[in-house]
Amino acid sequence: MTKTSSQPLLEKYSQQAEKAALWLQRSLQKTISFQITENISESEFDVLENLTSRFARLSDILFQKVFRAIDTAELETPGSIIDVLNRAAKRGIVANDKTARELRELRNTIAHEYTEEQLIELFKKIRKVSPELLVIHENAKKYIAGRFP
Repeated sequence: MTKTSSQPLLEKYSQQAEKAALWLQRSLQKTISFQITENISESEFDVLENLTSRFARLSDILFQKVFRAIDTAELETPGSIIDVLNRAAKRGIVANDKTARELRELRNTIAHEYTEEQLIELFKKIRKVSPELLVIHENAKKYIAGRFP
């Protein structure tokens, strides 16, 4: 594929995603040493807050920037986030559009208010699905490297 004018932007967003993925992986590693219960310590809470923030950041970069930049580089018509996620699924970057939508909804839960009662379950869910988001990041890197060498 020939280089398009949108590729510098794709490269920029890919670099942002790479850094965000490294930080998410770092936060995820720090959570392995403890159980997420109602009695988490203040330091464990801080680690989980970092994990939550970093999950949301990588999700935003991938879904809003990288996937849209891929669409632009491949001359796709811009569309809704659902269109973007569907195309990412068709490209094999995400397992399926349902998975991508669930991750997006989780990101939205983080971004919008959640109650204190939901917090422990939210932390558990984020720790559980963060590896999946990291796989999506790796898939996106491979796709970009294969299409835009």
